[in-house]
Amino acid sequence: MKKLQTFFASIIFLSFLGASSQASGSHIVGSDLTYSWVSGNTYKVTLWLYTDCGPASAGAAAALPTARPVICIYNGSTYLDTISLPVEIPTTGTDVTPPLCPGVVSQCTSTTSTMPGIKLFRYSADYTLPSTSANWRFQFNANLGTAGTAGRAAAITNLNAAGTTTIELEATLNNTGGNNSNPILHIIPLPYYAINLPQTYNPVAIDADGDSLVYSLVDANTQPTTTLDCVAGGPATYISGLSGTNPLQTATGSFSMSTITGQMSFTPNVVQRGVVVYTIKEYRSGVLVGSLQREITVLVNSSTNALPGGIFTSSTGCTIVDTTSILACDTVGAFSATIPGIDADAADTINVTPMGLPVGATLTVSGNGTSTPVSTFSWNTTSVPAGLYTFFLKYTDGACPFSGVQTIAYNVVVTDCSAPSVSISDPLKSNILNVVPNPARNRVYVNLGASSNGGILEIFDTYGRMIKRETIIPELNVLEVNTSMLPAGIYIAKFLNERAVQSATFQIEQ
Repeated sequence: MKKLQTFFASIIFLSFLGASSQASGSHIVGSDLTYSWVSGNTYKVTLWLYTDCGPASAGAAAALPTARPVICIYNGSTYLDTISLPVEIPTTGTDVTPPLCPGVVSQCTSTTSTMPGIKLFRYSADYTLPSTSANWRFQFNANLGTAGTAGRAAAITNLNAAGTTTIELEATLNNTGGNNSNPILHIIPLPYYAINLPQTYNPVAIDADGDSLVYSLVDANTQPTTTLDCVAGGPATYISGLSGTNPLQTATGSFSMSTITGQMSFTPNVVQRGVVVYTIKEYRSGVLVGSLQREITVLVNSSTNALPGGIFTSSTGCTIVDTTSILACDTVGAFSATIPGIDADAADTINVTPMGLPVGATLTVSGNGTSTPVSTFSWNTTSVPAGLYTFFLKYTDGACPFSGVQTIAYNVVVTDCSAPSVSISDPLKSNILNVVPNPARNRVYVNLGASSNGGILEIFDTYGRMIKRETIIPELNVLEVNTSMLPAGIYIAKFLNERAVQSATFQIEQ
């Protein structure tokens, strides 16, 4: 119990400090703007607002059951319409507070509690678009109707005058090739972290359409005036040294965010309350079909609770590439790999929950709920296309009064071991990205297709760190890349231009 007492003193202090300085601010600590396909050109647009249940925000949060957020709809830069989103049932919000110990209740349950809690208010309405377009935009500009504006907390530490800023989000849709629904985000946008310990955050985006997801961190936006209209604002001002792509105060060199899995890794070195904004883009057969945005509040406190996790330690029929990645040939058939649960606080129990498993894969956990659970990932590559597959494990420890929670993304790379080798002198007969030789040692040749039309080539490791970025002129179809300095492992080549995104995995052996 003692190890989290300071943690909650910090949270309670920040909750009282965090009342928005805007008279109409709603003390929102996280938000998502998403849509899902209903039928034809009709889509359900949903705004998710998360607020804390502390006494400092009670007045502002009380207005959320009657709020009717306004969504502005554009076709490209052309304004089309606005819609108001009524609150969904339950109108009083849903308690999404992280797990508490038995007998402990949060401020969402009891006003006399000292334990902070989080409530989710969800607003939605159907809207029928008049036609197909590659450039539909749904925009939330902080307008909550009669409830005022969606304001940020004054306690936010990475933005200048944070209490005077408002939340803006945008989702995009390209329905020229068919319908689309945004991925569902399975982890709430208010993570608690301990100072000076390695930490991770992952929104766990799972796309029912099977689209490829590309993650990026972007600037938090705000309205420049108190006028609530459909004119978008601009970037909020970050404190010195921080930005939308580098939003947190961390130990030097510790911050990274994987564009492939969405995993944000960092070691915070000061107590802070930082705003982080994700944009998640969806690609289908290389074509951008939609995007969503999420704003989260990262709360770093003086807790000493180490979060639980796990890494690959043994495998059968596949190769462990690094702590969170394995490689399997498409001809191997059945394979498996084990991931023991780890917690530096040895007395804590660990519960493991799998999410987003590839179709046909299984994950079994022996000793779940003990201090030494072991997860076993099993799959069969028969009829599985070569490519990169990601799944997630959510680890919850038994710390009190709040459980420590961490979600980690794991990569499974299925390689095409049955395909004949491709000579770089062969004329390219398709527009499919290809890397040869594979595996390679000192160099690879990235075949951009019969007509690349120019673009950007990026190469990432499996942690999502960019290794190389190069502008490709339209006439160039094959690019030689020196890989002699790269450590052995799996890499992802990604080619982007205004028409499509293509990717291919390749292996370096040293």
